[in-house]
Amino acid sequence: MCSIFVKTERQQEWLGKIGKLADEFEKTAAYYDEHAEFPAEHIQKLRDSGYTALTVGKDYGGEGISLYDMLLFQERLAKGDGPTALSIGWHLSVMGELAEGNSWDRHVFSSISHEALKGALINRAASEAQTGSPTRGGRPGTHAVKKNGG
Repeated sequence: MCSIFVKTERQQEWLGKIGKLADEFEKTAAYYDEHAEFPAEHIQKLRDSGYTALTVGKDYGGEGISLYDMLLFQERLAKGDGPTALSIGWHLSVMGELAEGNSWDRHVFSSISHEALKGALINRAASEAQTGSPTRGGRPGTHAVKKNGG
């Protein structure tokens, strides 16, 4: 693949791996859509390839890829199967953001990262009834109020 967006040999290498998977996923993507089934087989193949560990920080044994790399790879994956790319993209972005933000206790995050390296998928949910997810710009509308000492 020749692209003005590919800047390194490592990107080229991963795009080759992802391209093969994306082309394979494209053959069954319509089936999963038409039957409203989750593409578990696709996700497992991404785990087996090491794709799900790419955004785990280097300090924790992952590749620690940049947001640029992640989006480059996700775009190629989505060309084969958009729903699979969307599904795995949540894990990749959450792990990347948490590693970059360094806001978790180091021991806790190390444990989470270790599990992610073994194939665990990480996601998070934060939602406000009136505005949706704070990660997408919603302002918190819920207020905690201390009552009866709690």
